[in-house]
Amino acid sequence: MKLHTLAATAALMVGALAAAHATDPKATIADLDARLTKIGAPKLDGTEKAGDKTVPGLFFGERKINNNYDVVDAIRKAHDATATLFVKHGACYNPIKDASGKLIGVSYIGHKN
Repeated sequence: MKLHTLAATAALMVGALAAAHATDPKATIADLDARLTKIGAPKLDGTEKAGDKTVPGLFFGERKINNNYDVVDAIRKAHDATATLFVKHGACYNPIKDASGKLIGVSYIGHKN
């Protein structure tokens, strides 16, 4: 009986640690980065339709990421989180830094063409 209780306690601890890890933003973004790095080096090549816009094609290795949801869907399943990749095109993103220079956010503007 004691071994059964110990096994159940260990299973609960592993489950709690996994749940904590699953909701850790730094762990989630690290997982996303690792998955993308495993696919290959990032590069822009060609163009892709995004709604009514034409934007640069974003690749990791030979895999085009535009309109390809397998990596972000895997993050959703593994971490119960959303993930999005943006390709730089026309609109403007700027880092928001605190007084010490630490990145604390990002600002965005976009113009309709």
